[in-house]
Amino acid sequence: MTTRVFFLERVNDHLQYFKHINHTLENDECFQKNSKEDDCFRGTSDTECNLGRWLYGEGSVEISALANSQIEALFRSLFEPHTHFHTLSKEAIYKRQAGNKEGARAMIVEMKETSNLLTSKMLELETLLQKEGFV
Repeated sequence: MTTRVFFLERVNDHLQYFKHINHTLENDECFQKNSKEDDCFRGTSDTECNLGRWLYGEGSVEISALANSQIEALFRSLFEPHTHFHTLSKEAIYKRQAGNKEGARAMIVEMKETSNLLTSKMLELETLLQKEGFV
């Protein structure tokens, strides 16, 4: 079963992801015609990050094996905000590439709100797993 540290690491992953996206959006050089792609963070899909790989893989198997409807419902509630977070990051980059800095900033605000919701749900899941003696 996933350990308590795992959840804190995934929360940190999303904070770092958010930091990299925000830095890229503020870096004008990343959006100049001749910029090097590898110098700027482009984000990932919701299935490519550490949390996504766990959600769509090992996590689904682990949570299903517990046969606990409350834990499973909370686990399932992670998918929508996680996917939305990654969708927003891509939208922010597209808006910034189009020269719409204000639109990109608005996406960052929504990303932060979504990240806070996701973080809250992750910590709630970790607490419930711990309470039930699974971590």
